[in-house]
Amino acid sequence: MQLHRHPKQCYNMLKYLDDAGRNFWATKTKTPLYKYGLIFIWINQDFGDVNAFIRMLKHRVDNYSTLDREAAIDTSSRCGYYFFFKSTYCCKIIDYIIVYMYINYI
Repeated sequence: MQLHRHPKQCYNMLKYLDDAGRNFWATKTKTPLYKYGLIFIWINQDFGDVNAFIRMLKHRVDNYSTLDREAAIDTSSRCGYYFFFKSTYCCKIIDYIIVYMYINYI
């Protein structure tokens, strides 16, 4: 887009204000780019092929959501308790069931 056009001037003004530390929609655009490792797009102010960018963004969002979900499960107190219960008691219960079935069906 040419520099004299009004949308480009507005964009440049908001980017300048973001660089100065003010919070606008430009900041809300920059934050996910940082989060998903696409900061080079913000620095260069260009992303090249739109379709390639969308594919890469979807891939990164999927990967990060999977990692966030796994981290939430790993740090969950309920999950820790369930893992402890399952590893401690379920094996014993299965052993009792096997012995019971063996005794009753022989």
